[in-house]
Order: sequence, then C-alpha cells, then structure tokens
Amino acid sequence: MFKPVPIEDQTPDVLHKMYATNAIGPSLLVQEGLPELKQTDGTIINVSSVYGHKAGVPLSAYAASKAAIEQLTRCWALELAPSNVRVNAVAPAPTKTRALERGGLSEKRQEEVKSQERDQIPLARRGEPDEVAAWIIRLADPEMSWITSEIISVDGGLSIK
Repeated sequence: MFKPVPIEDQTPDVLHKMYATNAIGPSLLVQEGLPELKQTDGTIINVSSVYGHKAGVPLSAYAASKAAIEQLTRCWALELAPSNVRVNAVAPAPTKTRALERGGLSEKRQEEVKSQERDQIPLARRGEPDEVAAWIIRLADPEMSWITSEIISVDGGLSIK
C-alpha cells in the first residue's frame, strides 16, 4: 500500500492498514508457507521500497512499514538459514504502476508527482515493472543459492541521492 500520508493525517486506521499490508501480511504468508519452504530449500523475496532505507516527505508511515519488511528480511534470513531457506528483498524506486491513480490523485497531480520523481532519480525516469520483476526472478533462481539477507535497490540511483 503506497499512499503519501502527512503525519497529521496518520490516524490509527491509516497506520494499521499500512502495517497490515506491508509487514503483517508478508509475515502471515511466510508462516503459512514455511513447512513447504523448509522441505524444498525455498526462497522468500520480499518487496520493500527505496523508502524503506531513504527518508521522504510525506512518507513516514509508508517508509517505516517498508523498513519493517527490510528488517524482517534480515532477521528471517538468519532464522531460516539453518533450514536452507534464503530470504532477500527488492527495494524499487517509483515504478510505472497504477499506485498514484489508486491513491486518488487527480490526473494533474499524478503528472506533477511523476515529474518530481523523475527529477529526483539520477537516471531521470520511473522504473518499469519488468525491471523489478527481473530481480525477483533472479533472486529466486537456485543458482543464486548463496545470496541471503540482501536488500537489492532497483531504483535508478535514487537511494544514493
């Protein structure tokens, strides 16, 4: 769930929904799949955000919930390593999705946000969904069997700015 929410608008309901989507949901999914993951030397790939490790305005609630999934990734990697279950995450920057539209922004405001994002990203463009998906597929590849606890930024350089 991506929605910029200024601190004065972070009601308990907003915060509960943000954490339920970005941290609690993945936790429950992992719990449910754990027996199969352990039997198959499986892999978990979480989806964070560049804002899980980079500050942004007005993104404190969203960023904190994504920081939670990054920390869960590292902790689960340690906890599940004895069972040969690998845990990694990808952390994309703004990507061409319908998130802004779903957030209820007008078309004009969506274009303003996209322009601001492009101006902040060193490669001067929003990411493509396939660019993020490629890293998820790569991390799931059995040939990557010695990679665990990594947070891969797929962000056009935004995290260094």
